[in-house]
Amino acid sequence: MKRIMANLKGNTKLLIQPSLPSPWEVSKAKKEHRRLYPACAACGGPKAEAHHIKPVSWYPEKAADADNLLSLCRKQGCHLRIGHGGTYSNYIPNVKDTAHGVRGKLDQRIILRKGVDL
Repeated sequence: MKRIMANLKGNTKLLIQPSLPSPWEVSKAKKEHRRLYPACAACGGPKAEAHHIKPVSWYPEKAADADNLLSLCRKQGCHLRIGHGGTYSNYIPNVKDTAHGVRGKLDQRIILRKGVDL
């Protein structure tokens, strides 16, 4: 953490700011996440993008955190519907559980379609 000395109305105070990742670090983390997890966590579709579980606007220090990323696709609408609840201004705290739940239901539907007993 960076320590910054600030002189406020003659009083010197020690302020602590969290060190934020650079845009390059965020880009690198997202690229690595897409390489490791190319399929959408919800529908299994290809070419998923990295979704921030905790929004960068609320948690900027977690922007490059690998544990804060989840693969969701834009083509099937998973990123908007599951990741943001229909509007990009929403924050869905349990998005990981929701995505995996959708994936499980889709997998069951595929198995039932093929006539395999559960």
